[in-house]
Amino acid sequence: MKDTRDVTTTLSYFELPIDGSAPSPLYKGKPESYHRSTYEQVEVTIKDISKSLDMYRLDDCGFQIYYQNLFDRKDVLTEEAIQKIYYPKMTEFLRDMYVSKHKPFPSKLLDFEERKS
Repeated sequence: MKDTRDVTTTLSYFELPIDGSAPSPLYKGKPESYHRSTYEQVEVTIKDISKSLDMYRLDDCGFQIYYQNLFDRKDVLTEEAIQKIYYPKMTEFLRDMYVSKHKPFPSKLLDFEERKS
């Protein structure tokens, strides 16, 4: 019996036209523009890291998985609730995670309004 839930699949990567021309544009709401004729197909195994999360740290891997129930999703369904509950909780979480290794803390990181645009 397999101990992990690794998944083998094929990923498709878009390849630029070999003649150097720009790829045709994609238009929202026009599915006919979504077709790309040149893809590189690569078979990969996507690893299940659920049993080894401590091996994946932001500073080493560029991502980190962190489980903590900061709030119930049903509590942040409106923009007002997001600003009142989610933003402060995420600000505290990011500050705690960041300050432990990096100083000074970049205030722009928490400028949620600027990041939305």
